[in-house]
Amino acid sequence: MLKKKKKFELPHVYTIAFLLIILFAILTWIVPSGQFERTMMDTAAGEREVAVAGTYQEVPKVDEEGNDMRQGLGAILMAPTRGIQAASDVVAFVLLIGGSFAILTKTNAINAGMSRVIKKLKGKDILLIPVVMFLFSIGGTSFGMSEEALPFYAIFMPIIMSLGYDSMTAFMVCFLGPQMGYIGSTVNPFNVLIAQGVAGIQGNPQLWFRFIQYATFTIIGIVWVMMYARKVKKNPTGSITYQDDLAKREEFAVDSVDSDMPFTLRQKLVLIVFGVMKWLDVYTRHGEAVVVPDVKGMTVDEASKMFRNHGLVCVVSDSNYVKNMAAGIVLDVNPGIGQKVKEGRTIYLTINTLSIPLRAVPDVADNSSLRQAQAKVLAAGFKLTEIQLMNGEKDWVYGIKYQGRSLNAGDKVPLGAALTLMVGNGENEPLESDSMENVEGADEPVSSESPSSQDDSWF
Repeated sequence: MLKKKKKFELPHVYTIAFLLIILFAILTWIVPSGQFERTMMDTAAGEREVAVAGTYQEVPKVDEEGNDMRQGLGAILMAPTRGIQAASDVVAFVLLIGGSFAILTKTNAINAGMSRVIKKLKGKDILLIPVVMFLFSIGGTSFGMSEEALPFYAIFMPIIMSLGYDSMTAFMVCFLGPQMGYIGSTVNPFNVLIAQGVAGIQGNPQLWFRFIQYATFTIIGIVWVMMYARKVKKNPTGSITYQDDLAKREEFAVDSVDSDMPFTLRQKLVLIVFGVMKWLDVYTRHGEAVVVPDVKGMTVDEASKMFRNHGLVCVVSDSNYVKNMAAGIVLDVNPGIGQKVKEGRTIYLTINTLSIPLRAVPDVADNSSLRQAQAKVLAAGFKLTEIQLMNGEKDWVYGIKYQGRSLNAGDKVPLGAALTLMVGNGENEPLESDSMENVEGADEPVSSESPSSQDDSWF
């Protein structure tokens, strides 16, 4: 008795995903770890960080901080959870799309629409494949359309299946179409303009060749999908997704679609609303977000380039003074670094002031004790040198100096400047008519630091 040959069946998507996780975890133990030095380079699509050729070097699997790049059993088991957490916005988006599509299916508008398509394509249904794939390929070759076409799978799958093909055909139409265009990119900024900029090529001198490449790949992809579709239509059991498609056909009521099914006004409105919402989603780029890059420590020009490369704009809105940082560099941004914003959003910069700010000297002469004066001066943002003693009431402040020059209350000096307090020593209290200018040594700072060294202290 002949044994029945076991037919290959495509594993469940969860099984495939888990096997891939295990495979890549094993590779972390086998494939050597390494890195390139990186530098910023101006390209046709803006400034980009690129690897420096010839700088590759292997790095240990365990770094100096004890971080192990090898993935074990724990990492494998935690990978699905961590992946969902990292892509929580995508997961939520898919769930919402799935729910809305389920509601749309319940209205029977899709089935009615499919019946109309089947009726129009009677005997010519195979032409749907090249038309859709060609449109998708244009998006791939022009602006880099790729995974953006996958949501259309939910729309085309019941239509393709109702024409006698399988879900794999629908997937290939929505996936290979834009990918063929992407591979044969003509003006795609992601893998043409940036790559040519890195290579030092100006313009697009090989555009004619890229058109030939694009046409060749697209034609090959369309012909291959059409051949596969014809084979499946002749023998549905030969499809690798045959078993899964049985459930899909029941879920979407594909087999119950009648070519004479009425297409009511209500169903037309449902599909129109769905189409308009889908168009608005694409037009407004809903769900797309740009992460605010880290530009702290950059100059305003460098930060502006970085923001332009991310599709953002920036303006200087405020300034602060940080002593040990260069003037004009970015101190902070609003919205903050790492936040997700819409493309074109204005980012407000706080920079280190270009000049050292001046601040008024507090009024401490002839009205403050030494302790009170010290507190006021420090609170105002200044530093203190050693006090200079003079004849007068003990611990009473008679004046304040900066670089040997006597200051009056309200005089402005650089923020952080080192000031000298003129303090009485408790001997021979001066008369009211006495002035600091008549005190011996009053014009010379008591601090052992020279005026020039004091001047440098606030830079």
